[in-house]
Amino acid sequence: MKNLINQFNRQDAYLVISDYPEKSLYGEKNYGIAWHTKELLEPIATKYNIKFVVLAEKGENDKPELYANGKILVLRVFDPNHHSLYPTVLKWLNIFNKIKSVNVHSEFCANGGLINQALLVPFLLLIKLAKKDIIYFSHNVVLTLNNIAPHLNLKNGSITVRFLNACLKLYYKTLNILVNRFVVMDEVIYNRLSHFVSGKKITLIPFWIKKNSANITKEQAKKILGFKENDIILLDFGFITYYKGADWIIRVFKELQHKKIFKNVHLILAGGPAYSLKNRAYYKSYFEKVMNSIKNEKRIHITGFVPEERINTYFAAAECIVFPYRGLIGGSATLTKTISCQKPFIVSKPMVELLENNDIKQILDKYEVKPEFMAFEYNSKSFYQAFERIFNMNWQKTTKDILKEIAKKRSASRWIINCYNELYNRHEYFKKFFSKTQFAFSK
Repeated sequence: MKNLINQFNRQDAYLVISDYPEKSLYGEKNYGIAWHTKELLEPIATKYNIKFVVLAEKGENDKPELYANGKILVLRVFDPNHHSLYPTVLKWLNIFNKIKSVNVHSEFCANGGLINQALLVPFLLLIKLAKKDIIYFSHNVVLTLNNIAPHLNLKNGSITVRFLNACLKLYYKTLNILVNRFVVMDEVIYNRLSHFVSGKKITLIPFWIKKNSANITKEQAKKILGFKENDIILLDFGFITYYKGADWIIRVFKELQHKKIFKNVHLILAGGPAYSLKNRAYYKSYFEKVMNSIKNEKRIHITGFVPEERINTYFAAAECIVFPYRGLIGGSATLTKTISCQKPFIVSKPMVELLENNDIKQILDKYEVKPEFMAFEYNSKSFYQAFERIFNMNWQKTTKDILKEIAKKRSASRWIINCYNELYNRHEYFKKFFSKTQFAFSK
C-alpha cells in the first residue's frame, strides 16, 4: 500500500471522491455516479497518461484496485450512508497531501439524505482550507423539492418542504464560494445552476455517447429473455423509485391492459431496489407496495438488479424505452444508452427539458419534430397516445435518423478531447490564466 501511495501522491495527479464500479460484472455498481466516473476517467487516464486516485464507497472487496493500465487507483474507504464518510475522506486527503486538485462528484440527496447533503458544505470548506482546488461535479441540481419530496420521505406542500425550498438558494450560493469549477452533464442543469453561479465557472461536459457494440438482434434478445417474437416490449430501465415514476407506470399499464387496449405488450422494469435507499424503512414500504401491485400480472415484469452483461440484451429486445419520471433532477445515463442503441422513446412532461438542449433541439428542428411529440402527460390517455405516435412506421425510420445525428454530436471521441482540455490539461489552464493576467495588466 505504501508503494501505491508514493506512486500516486504527486502534484500532477487528481484525487476523485466518487463511487466507482467494482470489477465483478455482478457487483451492484454499474449505475449513476459510479458508471459516469468510470466512463469519464478511464479514457482520459489512458489517452493522456494522467493519474487519478478515486476514494470510493466500500464494496464486496475493499482492497486497493488498479484500473486503466495502472493509471487509476481505487480505494474503497467510506460508507456513503454514514456521517463518518467526511472525516474518513479528509484523512485520505491528508495522506495524498501532494495532490492539489480534488474532484467531488455529488448527486443531490442520493446517499445519506438531507443531513449528509448539508454536511457537504463544511466538508468542502475544509478541503478549501487545505489549499486544494475543487472541481465539483454536480450530477443534478434541484431548485425545488416539490416533485420529489416523497422520494426523501417528505410530504409535498409541508412546512418542512417549503423551508428546505427556501434554503436551496443559500445552499448553492455557498457552494459557489467554495468551489473553483463546477461541471454539469446537461444544459438544463447548467441553466439551473447559472442562477447562482457565473456561467464562466461552469463547464458543460454532456454524457458522451459511445457506439453500441452489442451484436444481438431484437429476435435473439427476446428469445434469451423468454418472450415471443411478436411480443411488444416497453422498457423502463433504472431503479424502482418514486421520482422515476415506477408505481405510476405500473398503474397506467394495468389500467390500459384491463381495458384490453394493449395487445401483446409487455412492460419490463429493468431494475431493483434503489441502492442508496434500500435499507430505509419508508423506501422498503414503497418497494413492497410496488412488488405487491404486480402480483398475478403476467405482462408486467420487474427484473431486479441487471448485471452489466445483460443490459444490452434488454435494450435490444425493446421496441420503446419509457421515461415516466415525476421530476427532472439531472441528466439521464439511460437516455444516453437509449440514443446509443437507437431506440424510440417517450418521456413524461417533466423530462421534456432534456430534449430542449441546443444540440438535440437543432436536430429535432431539422426533422420538424417538436419535443412534445415524444412526451405524455400524467394520465393513461396521454400515455397511450404517445405510445401510438411512437409506433407509427414513418416515425420509426425518422427516429433512427435523429438518434444517429444526436449520437454523432455527442460522440465520445469528440467530448473526451473537450473534457481533457477543459479540466485536465494543465498547460492549457496556465496558458489561459497567464493570458488573462497579461490582459489585465495591459489594461
